[in-house]
Amino acid sequence: MKGVDGIKGSGNSDFVSMIEVMLENGVTDKEIFEEVAITLAVAHDTTSVAMQIALFLLALHPDHQEICRAEADELFSDPTKYNDGNLQFSALPELKHLERCILESSRMLSLASILMRKLDAPLQLQEGLVIPAGVSIYVFPPVIHKNPEYFPNPEKFDPDRFLPEPSKQRHKYAFLSFAAGPRNCIGTKLAIIEIKMMIAKILHKFVVTTPDKYEDVVIIPSVIPGPEKPIRFIFKRRNDTN
Repeated sequence: MKGVDGIKGSGNSDFVSMIEVMLENGVTDKEIFEEVAITLAVAHDTTSVAMQIALFLLALHPDHQEICRAEADELFSDPTKYNDGNLQFSALPELKHLERCILESSRMLSLASILMRKLDAPLQLQEGLVIPAGVSIYVFPPVIHKNPEYFPNPEKFDPDRFLPEPSKQRHKYAFLSFAAGPRNCIGTKLAIIEIKMMIAKILHKFVVTTPDKYEDVVIIPSVIPGPEKPIRFIFKRRNDTN
């Protein structure tokens, strides 16, 4: 990780650990422990559910699945990027379309069902309607994610929404699958890395389909949110006629 806000690592290195960054910014040992515990415990389950949802949307959209598979095949066929049974960390950024599919799937079936924030200043929603400072409010990402003002034709699976240019033009708080602001998810990058690696390995070996329908999948809000009932998958080994 590169230095953050001018912080230098031990030995004047340009690379620092996350713990060094947190300590330099006045985070206490207790707060560090809480963040690590959240990343390793709660995020572990939500990441696995997010992977299921991404794989489900890819199963429903075989054209995008094929693009992601082609990306994965290219990496797995390159010995400098895949060797000794391991996909190199440095190769993961090349899975660009897969990453966009992951983000789009988390938009369409968001696990971030409710976000709570306390207002530091009055919030005017419309003329004559002002919420005073100090009030706690709930934000519902699934509703924002289906707002056609930010995501035209919101029920369409369109990973290109997360190309650099459309993302720059969109309001920075229009996509909240990993929350936003100072209290955004600390494990966002780790989760995406894990999901990309797992799905790339699956698509390299299998063609994935599902008997389930998008409209039948309901995400239940909870401490660890997930589908109301298990998502079913069919994995067919590639080049297997059986």
